[in-house]
Amino acid sequence: MMSSYGRIPEMLHQIRAMDAQSYKNTHLFVTVKGITEYMYLQLVVPNVRDLANAGKLSLCLTGNTNQFINLLDTIRGYDLDEYDLFLKIDDDDIYHRDYVKCCANAIQICAPGTSTYYGGTPTIKTISQKNGTWVFNDTFKAKPFDGYGHMMGMGLPIIKHFFEVERKPTLLLQDTALMPWEDGMSIGWREDRYCFEMLRRLGPCVNIAPVCEKLGIVPSYIGGYTVTNSWTRSRSYRDSEFLKRVKSFKNNPHPPREYFIELEDTRVLRIFDGYYNLIGNDEKHRYISFKNGKLEMKNGKVYKRQADGRYAEVK
Repeated sequence: MMSSYGRIPEMLHQIRAMDAQSYKNTHLFVTVKGITEYMYLQLVVPNVRDLANAGKLSLCLTGNTNQFINLLDTIRGYDLDEYDLFLKIDDDDIYHRDYVKCCANAIQICAPGTSTYYGGTPTIKTISQKNGTWVFNDTFKAKPFDGYGHMMGMGLPIIKHFFEVERKPTLLLQDTALMPWEDGMSIGWREDRYCFEMLRRLGPCVNIAPVCEKLGIVPSYIGGYTVTNSWTRSRSYRDSEFLKRVKSFKNNPHPPREYFIELEDTRVLRIFDGYYNLIGNDEKHRYISFKNGKLEMKNGKVYKRQADGRYAEVK
């Protein structure tokens, strides 16, 4: 499962990297966010059509919201009963070509619905970018479970529980009440931590560290922050007035989605929280409705979706 926000090259590279994994009995579910439909049809679809036609990839363009819902969007509406394990893949991480093999081997002798996690000690190298220059910091050993966001596989019972939580947000309050937050922080937007804690509590789950060790694999990852932020959502979305009021998923399980549409004259509009604004111009304007391929502005203008995914003004 991979949800990618506005990073087309990284996403396309990761799709090919997952297809090149040594373990082949897989299907990749991807949602693309943070780009216009025109960009999606012109730049994304042609480059992965072969995998989609071969039945290896399911791909869609959706609006952006919080991290938890973005993850569920990847598999929303599909028949999931034929799958044993669901791996969260990030578009900016590098995975060993035997990563999926390790997870698959670990659950071969386990009960149906088993989840996986890496309970060893991964190596972390942090990097940062200042004034356009990459700065590499010291490599250090992480404590166990620091890599839960990158190294966990969720069994089908976990996935079904998450969809139930989305439908009934009060379940999230019950879940979090059972979790010890050693660092003193609430869940907030930390969906990786929530998923990890739930797979260990709902079980069963198995540690893939011994399998990695047998294969001679020592997981490592780089934690870095770029000028564009290494997150699924954009800086402007995270700093919006709306999110200053809504602090976490449990307070608002169904926040409005963020969309981008491209007009025939190549201008791009961001549609979010009842407003629209032109990219490059922070001035916001109210719209009346955005649905079924039609954007109705409060000023009376109406834009309608064309066959190529761009929008044209209806005179």
